[in-house]
Amino acid sequence: MNTSELRRRVAALSLWFSALVAQAVIGYVVAPVLFTQLDKKTAGHIAGILLNGVEISAVVLVVAGLLLWRQRVVAWLALAFVLLQGVQLLYLNPAMAALKHAGAAESQQFMMLHGVSHALYLAGILLLAGLVAMSWRSLAGSAAKA
Repeated sequence: MNTSELRRRVAALSLWFSALVAQAVIGYVVAPVLFTQLDKKTAGHIAGILLNGVEISAVVLVVAGLLLWRQRVVAWLALAFVLLQGVQLLYLNPAMAALKHAGAAESQQFMMLHGVSHALYLAGILLLAGLVAMSWRSLAGSAAKA
């Protein structure tokens, strides 16, 4: 692997690792703290804004990384992540926001959507972790051969 290719792959790995850390910290550190420190409605509103922002940012970072690192297995993981985030951003988040706006944040439908959303969020983090791990392993293997 030449120096230019190595730099591109390190940049891609950095982007994907940044997306992974941002998703994990916002979803599993910041959001729970909000719910312990604020009333449920305010915490939910702020958490929703933060989660939506980090989901959009993660998609941008993953796609940017994919443009730098073109490998089939990595592309499939990145595509799976983008599709999960697409469902989250284009269907689940708007549906939950509409229910909250209608005053149905405690409804069975909201709770079901929230559960699906949580499962997809975790699946996205696991896909990102896989993407980072495979990329790191590939880089380490390339460096060992050089």
